[in-house]
Amino acid sequence: MRGRENIGVLFSGGKDSSYVAYKIAKDPRFRLSCLITVIPSDPDSFLLHHVNAHWTSLQAKSMEVGHIIAQSSRNDEKEVLLNALEKAKKEFKINGIATGGILSRYQYKEFRELVSKVGLRYVSPIWLVNQENYLLQLYKEGFKIMMVKVAALGLDERWLGRILDLKAINELIELSKKYQFNPSLEGGEGETFVLDMPLFKKEIKVLKGDKVWMGDRGVYLIKRAILVDKNVRRA
Repeated sequence: MRGRENIGVLFSGGKDSSYVAYKIAKDPRFRLSCLITVIPSDPDSFLLHHVNAHWTSLQAKSMEVGHIIAQSSRNDEKEVLLNALEKAKKEFKINGIATGGILSRYQYKEFRELVSKVGLRYVSPIWLVNQENYLLQLYKEGFKIMMVKVAALGLDERWLGRILDLKAINELIELSKKYQFNPSLEGGEGETFVLDMPLFKKEIKVLKGDKVWMGDRGVYLIKRAILVDKNVRRA
């Protein structure tokens, strides 16, 4: 019988890459071997999330999974990502890379080409998933997701730092219909950060965060966060 393949996940800390890590860990064909995070200098990068990406180290610690994290400049994003993939292949003996893309053909093409360059298999578990069903599935599976960036008509400052509970998800879906944006935020309408999910041994508790509003868009910057036991009630 063929053995399980070692898979690394390109990891931003948001809902999509977190869910992909969860899917890979549950799949009997695969073994979740490491997370790979490249933090872009450009906050408007088309390939990578920027907001709170450095806190992925806390998520990796909670998952007890190996983590490669690197910082890029404005001109070497793909080069840094390629080097990180090479490092992951060498250190963790991975056979493939999984990403959390849903709709972006640009990201799909770019990531697939980069992964191919280092001789690895490309896995895209949630490609073209139904976005509304997907959001509801995240909630059912126990994902605690915080909105940390909004950049779409209909999403105002009140969404920053908001947890995507069932009420918020239904509201997000309705707003996406009214204002014609992707409910999964795949088109750059927003970014998220996962505070808890089934793979986490401990939950992330945000102790301090700042909202930064810039007229028609904004971000929620996590300033202090710790890991807490999952049975600890929030104050």
